[in-house]
Amino acid sequence: MNLAGANWAVITGSSDGLGKAYANELAEKGFNLVLISRTKSKLENVKNEIIKKYPKTEVKIIVFDFGKSSFSDYEKEIFPILDNLDIGILVNNVGQMHKYPDYFHLFLGGPEKVAELATVNTIPCSILTSKILPKMVERKKGIIVNISSASCYHEMAKWSLYCGTKRFIKHFSACLHKEYAPLGITVQAVCPMFVVSNMTHYQATKSILSPEVLVASAIKTIGHTSETTGHIIHEIQALGFAFPSFFVDPFISILSKTQKQEILAQQKTK
Repeated sequence: MNLAGANWAVITGSSDGLGKAYANELAEKGFNLVLISRTKSKLENVKNEIIKKYPKTEVKIIVFDFGKSSFSDYEKEIFPILDNLDIGILVNNVGQMHKYPDYFHLFLGGPEKVAELATVNTIPCSILTSKILPKMVERKKGIIVNISSASCYHEMAKWSLYCGTKRFIKHFSACLHKEYAPLGITVQAVCPMFVVSNMTHYQATKSILSPEVLVASAIKTIGHTSETTGHIIHEIQALGFAFPSFFVDPFISILSKTQKQEILAQQKTK
């Protein structure tokens, strides 16, 4: 991780899933951590787990709700902490997804939840990248990892907002890579297929990877590729998006219908 140039890593959405997995991987590699998420108890659990495994690691937590915060909240609650640290890695992981696939006008929660998802999936990445980049440019080293999704590779009906925001992350990352690679800064978009998480409700299989398996693989690609699905299994799966829409769309339609039915059935049993 010599590309980082400094020993602090900032990770958003780090209380579980991919964010937590990145936190553990980076702690193992000797980085101190700033973990940012909205649930204090979960953040403290992750902090305690990491310190127990890696006693020399310094861990700071910031409780912050990206979906309900203004820019002034960033200035008050996040920036003062970041200003005092030499940050070598930024992992923009925080994100939301649809509760289940559906027509956009039936989006669960209506315009308010639309605004929240669009905000969480795009604004934190933009603001924190802008905040942290200047010191990276100054030292001519740094790593920015932006978590997108393989859904960015295809226009998926009934996933319009999620796909659109993840496409933004991929495109934003590609543009940043072209801008900052000549200045010594590594920018990578990670676009995984299905991953086990609290958002997806998937169970681990040979093709649906755990966050730990995906991140252990993805982190090895930093500095070698500016875009990756994170794992060879997902690279193979993502090749399916190369087929024409008339071939891919029916498959996605069946998948979306099945997923909605399963989630609604789970809700009824609770």
